[in-house]
Amino acid sequence: MGTDGAVTPAAEYYLFQEKSTQSIEDVRKLEVQLIDARNIMRSRLQYCTAHWRDEDSSRSGRIKEYWHKALHKARTSYPDSITCLMELKPLLQKHKELRELLEQRKIEDDEKISAGLDAFLTRSQVQELRYFHENGDSIAVEEALDEYFEGLPSSRKNALISEFLDYESKLKRVQRDTDDSEQHIEEYDDEVLDPEQLKPEWLAWQTPRHKKLISKMIIGKANKWEVMNEIGDQFYHLRKEVRQQYKEYLQHYCIKNLKNVIGETNFNVLRGMYMDTDPVEQIETKFHELVAELHEERERLLADHYAVFCRKIFRLVHFEPTDLTIWLTSAQKFDLGQMIQNPDVNDTHIYDKMYEFYLNTTGEAREEAKDIIESGCRHFIEHMFGDDNAEELEELRLGGTISKQHLAARLAAHAFEVTDEMDRKRAEGSLSICSRIYLGYDGSCECHGHATSCDSVRHNCLNCTDNTYGVQCELCMESFTGDPLTGGCTPVEHEETSCTCNNHSSSCDPEGKCQSSKLSDPLHSDSPKPPIVVNVGTAEYLVIDSAGTVTGADTEINHVF
Repeated sequence: MGTDGAVTPAAEYYLFQEKSTQSIEDVRKLEVQLIDARNIMRSRLQYCTAHWRDEDSSRSGRIKEYWHKALHKARTSYPDSITCLMELKPLLQKHKELRELLEQRKIEDDEKISAGLDAFLTRSQVQELRYFHENGDSIAVEEALDEYFEGLPSSRKNALISEFLDYESKLKRVQRDTDDSEQHIEEYDDEVLDPEQLKPEWLAWQTPRHKKLISKMIIGKANKWEVMNEIGDQFYHLRKEVRQQYKEYLQHYCIKNLKNVIGETNFNVLRGMYMDTDPVEQIETKFHELVAELHEERERLLADHYAVFCRKIFRLVHFEPTDLTIWLTSAQKFDLGQMIQNPDVNDTHIYDKMYEFYLNTTGEAREEAKDIIESGCRHFIEHMFGDDNAEELEELRLGGTISKQHLAARLAAHAFEVTDEMDRKRAEGSLSICSRIYLGYDGSCECHGHATSCDSVRHNCLNCTDNTYGVQCELCMESFTGDPLTGGCTPVEHEETSCTCNNHSSSCDPEGKCQSSKLSDPLHSDSPKPPIVVNVGTAEYLVIDSAGTVTGADTEINHVF
């Protein structure tokens, strides 16, 4: 999906790409594919420019010419449309490839038809027929063909006439539909705009699945920028600890090439905004302003291309919940759209239907859908709740140390902690699909026998009993002990403590410490106190009796304590 929730060009291209796997022997099918591509391009161009108030360019006519004009206008007046227009570049390339393929088939068919007609007609007769046809003189064509093919069986004659007329009609139609504007718009060979090659050691993080996908793109004749963009997507969705090992190389690559294209001064302006953590929207707007000031179209195109890749390396990427649904077919999206418009259908029904579509996919389609959803959910969690929470959930998910219900509850808790109401609603919209497919939670309610129901959104057990609490009633409340997973929780029994105070106290506190009392205080006790003898010299003593009288060998001192 695009940043505004619309279907991306790549997703729309899947609608007619399936047709391209059929035999190219049938030129008519190629024509249909080309027309499909052109119609999608026109629709997307209209979408990207729909909000332009002073739009004065014709939205019909030559596709590439309009795209170039729209891109130029976006750079000068509507920078927020540049990303939308740049997303059309791969589809524009596919349109060009289909056109070239059709033209090649046209040449081959021309040779075949000429060979067939040459068996009956001279070259001058063929040229005469084409002259009549190009000038719209269909009566003259039919009369000439009847004359030239006189004597042939009617079936053969009609076949040759149909062959000629069908070919000429097709030739004229192809010339009209695929007329390019290369003489009006300056273009550059792909080699001139190729990116600097990435070193293999910078991509050592790629998994076999990553490499397989890149190989399929190359075999499918994807251009180098398309491959670069896919590598950027792959890197963006890596785990943080893996990204940290390689991001320095890729960031240096981006810095070097962006400086070369837009200049060091302009780059430092963007670097300052990035270091100040300015909003992504502001950085993008400033970038488009700087690119619009570049003198050469080649520089502007290179800057746009590198920006698409590098914004993923620097993690300057928007998240849209619709990113999680690009694996759906056009028919499936239509069905979901119908459900959304039905007031009797709630969100749960919609997510159940989407999950049903996922379960019904098989083979590579299932792998692709799973990869899109898992990477999209990691992006969603990072964007909404931060890298640390995303890493924690990913580690718990892969480690298998806690239940899937617990993971889903933790994800839901993060969403409910979002303070901005609009952001919270956007987050809640992605919870269901991420909980089901990314976390693998099937919606079951497991409370270990201590509760019978769960919150449908937060996934925690409701009204835990047996002195338990927690997401799944898996913990004992304070002052209770036991194993909630296999039983209940019982009160903690306090052990009796001995009270030993050497006859100075008859009571202790709960921790066994002696409590003071008159019986244990010799100075305030009512019982007679034993005399205290103090040695004050080698042979002299002071004696303190129970009344507090101090006496000695030669002295008697009355002192009351």
